[in-house]
Amino acid sequence: MARPYIQELRELEQNPGGTGWQGRWQQLCETIWSIMATATLYELAIPPIEYQRFLALLLSEERFALARLVIVELREGRGEHHLSAQQEDLLDKTSQIRARIQVVQNMQQSDFDEDAYAQEKLIHLDAELHRARILMHRSAPYGAASEERIAEWLAQYPGTP
Repeated sequence: MARPYIQELRELEQNPGGTGWQGRWQQLCETIWSIMATATLYELAIPPIEYQRFLALLLSEERFALARLVIVELREGRGEHHLSAQQEDLLDKTSQIRARIQVVQNMQQSDFDEDAYAQEKLIHLDAELHRARILMHRSAPYGAASEERIAEWLAQYPGTP
């Protein structure tokens, strides 16, 4: 059985950082993850040698971050759907790097929760709620007083006519 992903894996190993490398890496990750999903209980979808080569590339934080963008389970872990033995093994072998990346993301996210950012989020939430109210008013008749309040509210927010 022809396995075109083997040639792609070899090329990515031999020429790391080449033109289009990140996109090709993500496509390869998606392909290999999909192939691993087709395995039955008693067979391996990816031969052990290629699996180890793929895993060796995947364990780089930069490459792992790219793979997480196309493989949901690398971001969220085991979901509700069934995973093959190779997929389970891959999640087990990448658990430490997944945990490290999650810690970094949590730390970076908390940096954005400064007062100014929190206030900006509240303004956006308020604006979205008012937008929803306006849409609801448009679906039913409303009087001049409502129209006036909406115009006043719109005047308070930048970027509105």
